[in-house]
Amino acid sequence: MVPSSAIANSLQEISNREFICLSRADNNLDLGGDLSELDDIGEITGLVYFPGTINLKPFSMLKEDDFLNDFEINVLGAVKVLKKVINNLKEADGASVVFISTVAANVGLPFHASVSAAKSGLEGMCKSLASEYASSKICFNVVAPSLTDTPMAKNLLRTERLVEASKEHVQ
Repeated sequence: MVPSSAIANSLQEISNREFICLSRADNNLDLGGDLSELDDIGEITGLVYFPGTINLKPFSMLKEDDFLNDFEINVLGAVKVLKKVINNLKEADGASVVFISTVAANVGLPFHASVSAAKSGLEGMCKSLASEYASSKICFNVVAPSLTDTPMAKNLLRTERLVEASKEHVQ
């Protein structure tokens, strides 16, 4: 497994902790497999889970499979990864887990029904895990950015008007 090194390096610099970052965009995470790439990670004190999905359609065009796919990637993927590394995190003297959500989970945005449902589930799970693992000194947080300039979002930010429109929902 090759970690998402830019993010991992940034987090390590500001926190003096060892992070692994898993990203479908970086092709270092196979959620359909057994996640054997995580078997030999050793000691870690942090995990960032940001699989990234953009499935924007009018509700009338969404199929059940769209909802299932977004839920599988965003929630069940996080569950699978966390189950693989939770013992490593518990062994650390304080650890952090960060899930990446979207502003769409808390702000009503058109064409975001599927992804906002999945990310809302991720946020709810994070709150529960924070309570459950507080005594193990594992901190759970969610970051919910607006649209970010990434290769996955290039079609959504292809004009200056679209870039400006994406800034409307920044909180």
